[in-house]
Amino acid sequence: MRRDASAESLCERLLSLPETADREALLQAADALPECLPYLLQSARERMGGDTAGALQRARLAVVLAERSGEGRSAAQAQRLFGQALRVQGDHAGAVTALESAAALALQAGDARLAAQVQIGRVDSLNWLGRYDEAIALARRLETELRAHGEETDAAKVLVNLGSIYYRRDRYTSALTCYESALAIFAQAGEAVAEATVQTNVAAVLMELHRVDEAIALFEQARTTFAAHALLTPAAKIDANVGFLHYLSGRYAQSVTVLQRAREEFSARDQTLDAAKCDADMAEAYRELNLYPEAQEAYARAGAEMEARGIAYEQARIELGRASVCIAQEQNAEALTRLDRASGLFAAHGNVTQQAYVRLLRARLLHRSGDTAEAQREAKRAFGTLTRRGLRGWAAASGGCSRHRGSATSATASGWPPVRCWSPHKPATHSWSRSPHCCSACRGCCSVSMQASSPTV
Repeated sequence: MRRDASAESLCERLLSLPETADREALLQAADALPECLPYLLQSARERMGGDTAGALQRARLAVVLAERSGEGRSAAQAQRLFGQALRVQGDHAGAVTALESAAALALQAGDARLAAQVQIGRVDSLNWLGRYDEAIALARRLETELRAHGEETDAAKVLVNLGSIYYRRDRYTSALTCYESALAIFAQAGEAVAEATVQTNVAAVLMELHRVDEAIALFEQARTTFAAHALLTPAAKIDANVGFLHYLSGRYAQSVTVLQRAREEFSARDQTLDAAKCDADMAEAYRELNLYPEAQEAYARAGAEMEARGIAYEQARIELGRASVCIAQEQNAEALTRLDRASGLFAAHGNVTQQAYVRLLRARLLHRSGDTAEAQREAKRAFGTLTRRGLRGWAAASGGCSRHRGSATSATASGWPPVRCWSPHKPATHSWSRSPHCCSACRGCCSVSMQASSPTV
């Protein structure tokens, strides 16, 4: 976009001023200069991948100017960009409100196509907030509407976000179906970056299924594409997932090194949510290295960020990890408290698999305290759940606990198993804003959620 020097100068002055009479005079001048709104929208998009605070500031001012203009379609586009900026910063509650407002403005302007497009990212934000039924219903409606408008690639983005919802609920086959359908659309459209983004989501599902070599191959393909397009943040998110794969493979020291590098990249870009996801994974690796103080410190950083953002599901997984460390250090009372917190949060999200892992850890604590009968009952309940879920290795561990007295419950000594459920661009999420990061797939670093691209006003 060719920039107007007068508009750029005026907008930068506005951005530097507080709410004063002088600022109001500049706003009136901006009202008379139509190039100001396009400049703000474009400059906000350019900052979205790095200077997220600057992107949010410019998007907020764009909303102000668009509302003052009274032009509904421009206001809808400005609100959408504002919602996207909030999503990148992890403010999903604020993003849902902004994107709902954008859709309403688009409908008022008579643009049903835009009303559907601006809500693509809303699907992923609802997912992050645990409002799964709303997210699924919205995704199904948007896919139908976008296909009716001939917007196949936008429909594919909805499929990615829908796949991320299924991922979060452990419905891996459904998630793969959505992702593979989206991949076919992007490949046919020649959308190489979008295709790479979804490849990271597929890799995230493969990680959950312990198909590590296939996951690494897909990550490498995607990273090659991102590097060719100078997309450093998505590349860092892939590094974060590769760090986790090192963890899965037992290369714990190497995992910490790679994850620390990714965390530093995210922190430098003020992407605190992604940095927190790296902290959580580093805590896992530290725990396996028996570096318990370092593990608790990393868990604490990650937990504080998740709590501040109201992301309860990830809080639950962190509580479960911290309980594992407490068990290893024989801090039984604190371990039980953290297990209770984790179980309650998992129950609220309907995740029975994670509740079964909690029962395995609780069984070990009960066995340690001498309550063998209750330990066996807890392990038996876990065995039933894990068997139904097809998790045979962990079911075998819990089955051993339920059949034998003695040291069988030590099968859970290593804590919770390596199953990542963070989110896309996860989101991610890679969201299509993720955030080519994760759609909502892996523990927070590889799946990508998607939003429609923002057309220039």
